[in-house]
Amino acid sequence: MSELKCGTIPPVYRDLYELLTRSGSVGEDGSGKISKALWLVCLKTSGVSAGTLEEVWELCDPIHSGSVVRGMFYKSLALIGLVQSGKPLEGKVLDSFQGIRKCFI
Repeated sequence: MSELKCGTIPPVYRDLYELLTRSGSVGEDGSGKISKALWLVCLKTSGVSAGTLEEVWELCDPIHSGSVVRGMFYKSLALIGLVQSGKPLEGKVLDSFQGIRKCFI
């Protein structure tokens, strides 16, 4: 799966993205990107370890830009959800996100 299609995005993912990027929100610079700092603040209560959050971030920001665009933000939430359901970030889980490294613009 190289790109998530709009119809497959859970509404809560879209709502969270809109909340974090709307004009005047914390960290919003008009770019539509979400900074790592803001992302971490949002996900620190996810129950996922700091090390795993860092691993997810690295997968979603492979060029180390310090921010993610909408598609990569959605993919990061999906990966966090998989981890929360007990799936390790390895093997088939990552194979299903094979396009993740190509979607960073």
